This record gives sequence, structure tokens and C-alpha cells, in this order.
Amino acid sequence: MIKLFGVYISKAVVLLAVIEILIFFASILGAFYLRHEFGGDPLEISDQTLKNLPATFSVIMFSSLTALGLYQKGSMASSSGFLLRLILGFLVGGTIMAFLFISLNLFPVAERPLLTQGLIISLLGILVARTLFVRVTSDKTLKRRVLVLGVGINADRIEESVKAKDTVGIVVVGYVNLGDRIELIDEERQIVKDQTLLEISNRLAVDEIVVAVDDRRKKLPNHELLECKIKGIQILDLLTFFEKELSIINIDLLYPSWMLYADGYRQRALNRTIKKTFDMSVGIVIF
Repeated sequence: MIKLFGVYISKAVVLLAVIEILIFFASILGAFYLRHEFGGDPLEISDQTLKNLPATFSVIMFSSLTALGLYQKGSMASSSGFLLRLILGFLVGGTIMAFLFISLNLFPVAERPLLTQGLIISLLGILVARTLFVRVTSDKTLKRRVLVLGVGINADRIEESVKAKDTVGIVVVGYVNLGDRIELIDEERQIVKDQTLLEISNRLAVDEIVVAVDDRRKKLPNHELLECKIKGIQILDLLTFFEKELSIINIDLLYPSWMLYADGYRQRALNRTIKKTFDMSVGIVIF
């Protein structure tokens, strides 16, 4: 793990990012050579533009994929979700590149197929790189690392749910024993709290902490949890964890205040605008 701006980043993910930047760089050069060196078409762009093009293409495409979360942990937990993000990333990056070409008039019309060829080559390269990356590296490399507080009934629910959904984009690194009356987690999976939660989290490179103690009235290490939150570690209660990570709302654990403070009913202005625009468009088409 590499600590960057207070956040732990897997060395494998950094290596993947570097490889994909090189793929973007090489793709546009490959498209150029296929078109002009092997195809024999005359060159209609300046040498300066040709020098700047690979770097510009690499930065814009890499930024697009980063913005869509393709270098975050859990981004490849679902193949369909990954492909959707990848295609959207290429659409966004390709649109930005096309806008630059047209607005700045960098490329004559005859050279604009170069962008399409570069996008196709880089897309194939990214797919190959990701496939090899998943095969070579550990499956846990791209998963978010979760630390659970508790070893009782609620903690066991998490353990069983994670085992049942083996495609989920998380890995539970351990369960901190805070003195639950009933212990259902195997001892080898338990973590003795001989350090602060922040120290344990740093040692295990934790991304999220789930509060899963059985007795909600039990005194929790709130000060330590606050320290972790300040350092960028996400703190989740049990219900939110099930909803966010496992796409489950456990009715047995539901309590009124969770419904009150949950953000599922929030209506943002952008969401309302998109919904209203969609409704009006469908209405116009139908009638």
C-alpha cells in the first residue's frame, strides 16, 4: 500500500494506472502509424500538434476514467458495471477530444478519423490490461477493506452475507472484539483491541468501519471513531452497510430513526430536473 494524501492506495492499482496511461499514449501513436506509415496517406497536421497529441489524449482519457471511478476499489466487482463505466468514460473523453479538435481547429477533416482509431485501439488495450490485471493480481486488490466492530450476532450476519455474495466488492479484514456477550466469530477472525481504532485501521489499510455491536446502548469508542472519520475512513452503521455494500435492507434490524435520517428520500434539484425533463419528453412522444 502507498499512502497518498492520507489515503492508502494499492501499489497494484497505481501500476495499473501507469500501464493504462501508457496504453493511451501508445494508442494514438499506433493509430498515426497505421494511417500514415503503413497506409501511405499524406500527413496533414503540424509536427507540434503531433508531439502534443499523445500526451493530451492520455491526460484527458485517464482523467475521464478516473472521474467515473474506474480506479477505485470495488470498480470491477461487477463486470456489467465496469463495462458501463468504461464505455461512459470513453464517450466523455472522446467527446472532450472531439470538442478540442473542432473548437481549436487542430485537425483538418481528413485527419479526424485518427481520433476514432485511437479510441478503438485504446479501448481494446484497456480491456486486455484489465483482464490480465485481474488474473495476475489477488482478487482482494480491487476490493474495499472493511473493519467490523463486534463479534456477536450482528457481526455474524455480516460474515454470512459476505460469504453468500462472493462477488461483492469488499473484503472484511477482521472483527474487533469490544466485549460482546455472545461471540459467534471465529477467534482467528477476531482482532484484539490492543491499539486505537485508527492504528488498527492504518495497519490493515482499512477503507470502511462498520459498527455492528449487538447492544446499541454499549459505550462505543466514539472519540476513536471520530479520529478515523477525520482521517477519511468511512464509518457505517449495520443497516447502511447492508444497503450500501450488499444491496440489502435487513428488515429485522430496521429502526425508525434509520428511516428518518436515511438519504434515500432526498430529492436534489438536478434529479428533479432530469426526471421532469424525461417525463415531458415521454409525454410529447406518446401524445
